[in-house]
Amino acid sequence: MKRYSSQLTLVAVSLACMLALVACTSGGGPKLQYITISPQGALISVGGTQQYSAQAYYSDGTIQDGTGLVTWSSSTTSVATITSGGLATGVANGTTTISAAAAGTSGTTATLTVNTLSSIAVTPLNPQVEMGATQQFTATGTFTAAGGGTSTSDITSQVEWSSGTLSVATITTGGLASAVASTGTSVIKATLLGVSGQTTLTATGSTPHPVSLQLTPGTPSIPVGGSQAFTVMELWSDSSLHTPSGIVTFTTSDATVAGIDATKGIGLGVKAGSVTITANEDTPTISGQATLTVVAGVTNFAYISNLDDNSVGYYQVDASSATPLTSPQTVALSNNLGATQTIVHPSGLYLYVTDINSNVHIMTVDGTGAPTETGIVPTLPGPANSVGFNFGAVDPFGRFLYVSNDNSETIYGFTIDQATGNLTQIGTGPLLTGAGDSLSVPEQVIIERTGKYLYAINDGDGNVSAYSINQSTGALTALSTPTYATGSGPVFGALDPTGTHLFVANSVDNTVSAFTLNTSNGSLTPGATTTVTGAVVLLNVIVSPAGNSLYVLDVGTLPSNIYGYALNNGVVGSAIGGLPIAAGNDSTGMAIDATGALLAVDNSSDNDISLYTIGAGGALSAKTPPTVGAGTTDLFITFLNAAAAPSAATKKNGTKN
Repeated sequence: MKRYSSQLTLVAVSLACMLALVACTSGGGPKLQYITISPQGALISVGGTQQYSAQAYYSDGTIQDGTGLVTWSSSTTSVATITSGGLATGVANGTTTISAAAAGTSGTTATLTVNTLSSIAVTPLNPQVEMGATQQFTATGTFTAAGGGTSTSDITSQVEWSSGTLSVATITTGGLASAVASTGTSVIKATLLGVSGQTTLTATGSTPHPVSLQLTPGTPSIPVGGSQAFTVMELWSDSSLHTPSGIVTFTTSDATVAGIDATKGIGLGVKAGSVTITANEDTPTISGQATLTVVAGVTNFAYISNLDDNSVGYYQVDASSATPLTSPQTVALSNNLGATQTIVHPSGLYLYVTDINSNVHIMTVDGTGAPTETGIVPTLPGPANSVGFNFGAVDPFGRFLYVSNDNSETIYGFTIDQATGNLTQIGTGPLLTGAGDSLSVPEQVIIERTGKYLYAINDGDGNVSAYSINQSTGALTALSTPTYATGSGPVFGALDPTGTHLFVANSVDNTVSAFTLNTSNGSLTPGATTTVTGAVVLLNVIVSPAGNSLYVLDVGTLPSNIYGYALNNGVVGSAIGGLPIAAGNDSTGMAIDATGALLAVDNSSDNDISLYTIGAGGALSAKTPPTVGAGTTDLFITFLNAAAAPSAATKKNGTKN
């Protein structure tokens, strides 16, 4: 009874399928117009298969899949047969016509040729493959036609692949073999329709080869404005490290968080966040990555040059403390030549100290903040060999140091070794000399935040000279507009935190010149000039880390005075209430800690440092006590900002951060 019911069900289903195509040929519904089948021409081997499909087209423009509804047939079943579902199977060499028909249509046909797969060739022949390496194999079938003659076809994806010795080599369904042993052989076989082809893979001991790049450090943290030099090595298959043999270039995943020197591999903190630094080598084509985290940073140490002591003074710093500068110590410099300015390398690892005889002292910094002199660039030849105040600046990436001499009217440049801090002079003499390079009593040199442009403030001519920095060599080239006028007697200047606004203090007419800096070409656009009413000799200017306050130092009175103004997107606004406020006698330098809470001013005649709390709206209030002692004739205080404050153990043991 069950068999009978099943047979009836099959008959019913078959009738339903046939009626589906012709149901619309009666009445007023759409009518079947014609049928197409594909492919129209096909070639298979004996024992191989070919799936056909049918499409039914109706009078109303609709199309229906008719593969399972039409009646399929083969004109020569001794060559090939076909199922009701359109699957043809090769039986013997020859040609047959495949037809698809439905009631009410004339049907359609296609040609199927059946050849015999006579052999399979597997290539490459007998390869040797290093352990851990792969080898792609190809299977090529040779087919014999009924009337004689042969043809070939790539059947790599159709054959069944196998490895005779899996402990030596494995292979995928697509023919990709992997050597998993250092020695031994395995037969690689391709089989289809009972026909096989093979070759022998020989596994060999792995020859060490580069597999990736390794960046060191792998997960560093730096403060905003800090730099990090990456070391790159090739990591080889035997876990050994080697110096890259090709050209390595660097990229950053987000330049708004951290920049990267594309060729030197030096990262620069721009704002808080994390980025991926990628190194790519051209030959061999390998890469590696590191994660660079940028944090707001804290101020760990303060440094000051003591002219008459010829020393560098340093302090531990806690900007939020009632006594923010503590543990004062000094380190004497060699040659007793009169220290003028201490410059902090953006990595926090090195200091550069200029002296009045045009020397640069190189110092390393340990975890306690203590500097140690490791070298000195001797008195420079030519016109720079003269007594004069020397002022320097390191580019934001820490690649180059530039030093001006206001007496000989020169600027010298040096490249910086990231591993040691050592200096190598750029060229054989000064990069810029006197009026020929638009220099006239150059005082401060300032480098904008992308490290592409340098500005020299010329006291003699009352202007700012502008230069582009060669990013590879550090050479300087005057811009198409080489100078920009300031007020009378400009000495020192400052950039705002965005690096797009420059301010210059003018000592004769007691004004502050403002410029908008175009970071795409280095040009300066003059803005409004601010007259500091009541000032006598304006010497210096500084901008708060938040960019909302500007402070100007007047040294024409005893004691010196600090004026302040609100700042909004580079525009100088109203005076800050409660200012000016007195500093010490003969002040020179100003510095603000990374949090914007502490302002310090050095007083060269008093041999001390005045300290102020920065409050709401930029207001200043003197600390109690208001000063901390310094060396004799102290000049140009500066802060060292780091990713984190040193631990007590670090301070005790003197290890690097």
